[in-house]
Amino acid sequence: MLVTFISPYSDITAYGIRILSATMRKANIQTRLIFLSDMDNKNGHSTYGNDVLREVLNLCADSNLIGISLFSCHFPKIADLTERIKKNLSTPIVWGGKHPSAKPEEALKYADIICIGEGETAIVELTQKMENNKPFYDTNNFWFKKNGEIIKNSLRPLTQDLDTLPFPDYSLEEHYIWDKDSAMMLKMDESVFKRFLFKEPDTGLVVYNTLASWGCPYACTYCFSFRDMYKGKRYLRFRSINNIIDEIEGIKNRFFFIGKIILSDDNFFTLKTEDIKAFAKAYKERIGLPIRCLAHPINLTEEKVSIMLDAGLSHIQMGVQTGSEKIKKIYQRNTPNDTILNAVHILNKFKKKIIPSYDFIVDDTYETDEDVVETLRFLLKFPRPYHINVFSLTLYPGTELYNKAVKNGVPFDENKEWEARKKTYLNIIFLLFNSCVPRVILRIMITRPMLKIFGNKFITSFLYQMIALLQKARK
Repeated sequence: MLVTFISPYSDITAYGIRILSATMRKANIQTRLIFLSDMDNKNGHSTYGNDVLREVLNLCADSNLIGISLFSCHFPKIADLTERIKKNLSTPIVWGGKHPSAKPEEALKYADIICIGEGETAIVELTQKMENNKPFYDTNNFWFKKNGEIIKNSLRPLTQDLDTLPFPDYSLEEHYIWDKDSAMMLKMDESVFKRFLFKEPDTGLVVYNTLASWGCPYACTYCFSFRDMYKGKRYLRFRSINNIIDEIEGIKNRFFFIGKIILSDDNFFTLKTEDIKAFAKAYKERIGLPIRCLAHPINLTEEKVSIMLDAGLSHIQMGVQTGSEKIKKIYQRNTPNDTILNAVHILNKFKKKIIPSYDFIVDDTYETDEDVVETLRFLLKFPRPYHINVFSLTLYPGTELYNKAVKNGVPFDENKEWEARKKTYLNIIFLLFNSCVPRVILRIMITRPMLKIFGNKFITSFLYQMIALLQKARK
């Protein structure tokens, strides 16, 4: 039995399919991984060229099952790729990931099978049944398309002990990646792996990305997770400290060029102080590389930050999203601004060691200019230095905001990428917070007279043309 997984993600970490591959290999099922990351994924509207399709078909020709994991931004091109594969191969195709779980009926218009929710143990059962020619249409966590009908199966329990799962598959065996520069599919080796791994822009360090936990403790209305599908279950789960350290140590010892570790958990600081102490001690003794993690203001304490700094913390990213009380309620991000400012001041105490990043969301249909100005005024209270990340709100299928927009008839592009910010005057001001523009100037720029002058679409268009020219000159 050979299962070929295709990853459209720009980050070749592709944690989901690497865990699936490792789980299946542990069960003696052959896997092959194809990474289509070196592509133009802007807004997800482009399609894969015939040269890519030819290589994909060649690698999938001897497969018994083809698996594709995708987000909503990948849907148009993965739908197109799936249709083109099916015209040439009779191999069944299974989709998994957040988009198919949010819109399974739509996904089954293209794929033969849909994995709903977490599928590590489910995919093993499915493939073993297929391999042994046993009935498989009753396999939990899967929906099937059979003779024009949809078969819907129940969810199986979540894996609570994450230590029972193998580490992600970084064997590089039967791993391939499309290289747009040479227009070739490359067989993965260490040099190719190093070339395509994410590198930190300001330091050039090669980054290894992993997770200490699965699930999220929050229920933000703009974010889709499997949380609602597993109501009443313990959705947020943590790996043991030794398990996390063992994985990172193995990667560090094998790939000597790894220079930094990113823990991509939605909020690493959800861990209790005692657990953070245990992690930091082991990490400092056995890993010793710079580390980056994400935080939420409600769980951030001076002690936790101090402990992680001693272990090698070099970058921390904290979600703020908005300073508007109205928008907070819409997002279900009800952390008081005083609590956020307290966390900001905690991080500022360590400004000689780290410069924090703060995340904000813009382009919300329900947000007025007054709401944006309220956020900018709140941001003026943040002590420097810091870096501001500005994300354009994308309404993902399955989220509360998506359902609200559909109900209200609000037009939107669900395949839009978060980098595609609208060209507005207020969005320019957000970006100016990353420059050395004095606060007094920023404060003037959000006064009513300035908003009235520069809110004109022709002036705004001119400003963006000037920014583009400056960026070009800088390059």
